[in-house]
Amino acid sequence: MRIGKKVTTGLLILVLMVVTSIGCSKKSELEIENAEITVLVSDQGTSSLGVQLNALLEKSKQVVEENNEGIEVTIVKVPPEQYQDKIKELSPDVFWFNPTEIENLEQEGKLYDLNSLLDSENVDISKFYSPNIIVMTTVNDKFLGVTLSAYNMSIGYSKDWFDKANLPYPLADWTWEDFEAAAIRLKQANGAYSQFAYGAMIPLHPEFIETIAMGRGSGFLSPDGSQATDFWDGPQAVETVLWLRQLIDNGAIPALAGSEMGTIVDKLGTETGMVMSFTPTINELAKSSDRIGIVGLPHFADGIKVSAPYITVMGISSTSKYPQAAWKYINSLTLEDNPITREAFQMGVSISSAVFEKIGDQVEPAIAIDYNELQYAQKRSSMKSKEWGNILNRYAGEWMLLFETDDDPAPRLHEMAKGIDSMLAEARVKNTEGSQH
Repeated sequence: MRIGKKVTTGLLILVLMVVTSIGCSKKSELEIENAEITVLVSDQGTSSLGVQLNALLEKSKQVVEENNEGIEVTIVKVPPEQYQDKIKELSPDVFWFNPTEIENLEQEGKLYDLNSLLDSENVDISKFYSPNIIVMTTVNDKFLGVTLSAYNMSIGYSKDWFDKANLPYPLADWTWEDFEAAAIRLKQANGAYSQFAYGAMIPLHPEFIETIAMGRGSGFLSPDGSQATDFWDGPQAVETVLWLRQLIDNGAIPALAGSEMGTIVDKLGTETGMVMSFTPTINELAKSSDRIGIVGLPHFADGIKVSAPYITVMGISSTSKYPQAAWKYINSLTLEDNPITREAFQMGVSISSAVFEKIGDQVEPAIAIDYNELQYAQKRSSMKSKEWGNILNRYAGEWMLLFETDDDPAPRLHEMAKGIDSMLAEARVKNTEGSQH
C-alpha cells in the first residue's frame, strides 16, 4: 500500500502484511543484477561509539552483498561539515538527511518515492514504525525516507536524593505536576540549607522549553514552519513560561544562565535530584552509576503526552540507476530483524519494531524509553524550518530574559514572534530565488 492514501486524525493508517521477497518477478531480479550503489554516510568520528558505528556501516555493506547476489555496495564516509557538498558532488544512491530538508528535496525532485518499492516488496512500513514517525518523512503522499535513528529528551534522577526524600522513583506515566511536587520535596530533603542545591534543573533555552509547551498543545512554529505568531507567543508558550517562573520562585529549579546549561547533567546527585536533558547524555552518566535513573518526560495532567525526537533519515536519490538495490540496503540496515539491526538497536541507532520485539528486553533502559516514547512523537520546530538555528541564535538570549523579570511575558513574546516571522519570510524569498538559479 502506498503511504499517504488514508489519513485518520492526522496520522497514516497502513494495513498491509509484511512478506518476504521470495517470488519476486523476473523484472525485479533484473533490476538488481550487477547493481553498484554508493551510500554516502557521515563519518562518526573516533569516540568509542563513533568507532562502533563506523564498523557497523562496513558490516552493513558485507551483509547486503552476501545476501543479495549481484549487488555491490560502496560506503563513502565524509566529515559532517562536508556532507551536503558531497551529496551534490557524488550523487550517491543512498544518503542521509534531516527532516528539515525534506520539503525542499521533494520540491526539487531529488528523492525517490519509496511507495513503489514498498509495493513491489510487499512491505507494510507501519509494521516497523509508528504512524507518528512515518508521517515525518511523508510529503504530498510520497514516502521519501526511512528513519535510521531517533532520540528524545528525558529526565535523569538521583536515586539517592529520592531515597533521602522518601519519594518513589518516577514512572513513565508521571505528570509535570508530579515533577514539580517532587522537585520541591527533593530540595527540602537534600538542599534546604544550600543556595546551590535545587530539586531539579531544566535548561531554560527555547529548544528545551518548546518540548514542554508542546505538551500543552503547541510548539513554537506553525505546523508548516512558516509562522511564529500565535505559536511562539501563543497561550501555550505564555503558560509554560509562567509555570517555569513559578518553579524558580519557589526554589525548585534555578534560573540557569546559558553558559551553565551544558553542565547540569554533571550536577545530578550532587547539586540536584533531577535534570532534563538529551537521553543519550543522561544515559552516559547512568552507565557509570547504578544510582542514576532515567525516565521519559512528564506530561501535564490536562495536556497531552509528547515526545519531540531528533531523527536521521535515509533516502534514495531520484537519479539512482538501481533503486531496488538501494532499497535492499536501506531495508537491511533499518527495518528487518538481522544481526546488523540488532547491533544497531543496542547502540541506539535503530527504531524498528521488528527488532525491538525480539531484543527489547535486552537493551539499555534509556534506549527502551526512547523507543517507547516514539508513539507520542511530534515535529519540533527544528524539523519544520531550516531557519530555526538562526532564529535561536537571534532570539535565545532575549528569551532567557523572560526569567529575570515578573513582567507579563506575552508582549515580549509577541514582539519576538513578529521578528521571527520576518526572518522566516526573508528565508523563503532567498530559498525561492536560489531555486530559480
